[in-house]
Amino acid sequence: MRFLHRCTILASALPLLLAVGATAAECPNGRGWIPPGSQLSYPAPHVLQYRVPAGYAVAFPDGSFAAQTTHTCSCSTSGGCNPVVAPNGNTSCRTATCTDNGCTGVRNGVVIRTTGAAVSFANARTAQTQPQAVPGLLEIPSVRTAVTAFLHTQNGVVAPPPATLIQNKLHAPEGYVFALLDVYGYLVTALVHRDVAAVLEAVDAGTITCACAKDQGTGCEKRHDETGVYWCEAGECRECTVSFSNTLLDPTGETETLFGF
Repeated sequence: MRFLHRCTILASALPLLLAVGATAAECPNGRGWIPPGSQLSYPAPHVLQYRVPAGYAVAFPDGSFAAQTTHTCSCSTSGGCNPVVAPNGNTSCRTATCTDNGCTGVRNGVVIRTTGAAVSFANARTAQTQPQAVPGLLEIPSVRTAVTAFLHTQNGVVAPPPATLIQNKLHAPEGYVFALLDVYGYLVTALVHRDVAAVLEAVDAGTITCACAKDQGTGCEKRHDETGVYWCEAGECRECTVSFSNTLLDPTGETETLFGF
C-alpha cells in the first residue's frame, strides 16, 4: 500500500484564485487537510479561509480550539503562490511562477475529528479512506496525550525497541508490528505488540519505506518518537513516498493518496 506526498497536477481541484494551467508545482510546506462539508472562502489574495462542519474542530498547539482558520501562501522571491484544495481534502500551496523555491505556506491549526474514539486501531476500510497524519498533529496537547495513553495501554510504559533499517526498509523489532492507528480521524503508524495486534485485528502495515522522487528536492526522512510512532517527514521533498509492504489492503499495490506528515 503506497501513500504519496507528491507534486501532482490537480487542475480540477484548483480554486478560481489559481489559474496557472498544467505547470503548477506543490510547495514542500504548509500542507494540511480539511473535511467534506467545510465552507471555503478567499478573503484576500493567497489566503484560504475555511470553517469546518459539525464533528470537527481546528486544534492549536496552545491547547485551544476553533471552528474556523486560514491557510496562507506566499512567495519570498518573485511570482505567485496560492492555496489549493485537492478532491480528497488535502490542502497545500502551489505555484507556477514563484522562482527559486520561494513558495511557502502557513497553515494555522490542525483539523481533528471530535466524534468517536480519539485513538483506536484502524481497520481495512478506514486504512484506505482516511487521510495520513498532517504536520503538527502530534504537537496538539490533547492528541499527544491520547496517543501516548493508548500506546501505553497496548505496550506498557516501556518504550518498544527501535525498528531496524535493512536495505532502506524499516522492519519492526521482534514481537512487534507496525500497526495503523486511527488518531482523531488520521492514520498514524506505530509499533504495537504482535499478540495485541492479532487479538484486536489491527492492520499490520508490514515494513515501511520512505523515498523522495528524483529531482523533487531533499528530505523524506524516517522519523520516530519515544512512544513508537513512525513516519516519513517530507521536509523539502515535493514528492515524498511512504510505502508499506502489506498489499492486503490493495492487492495491486497502487493505492495512492497525498501524504503530508
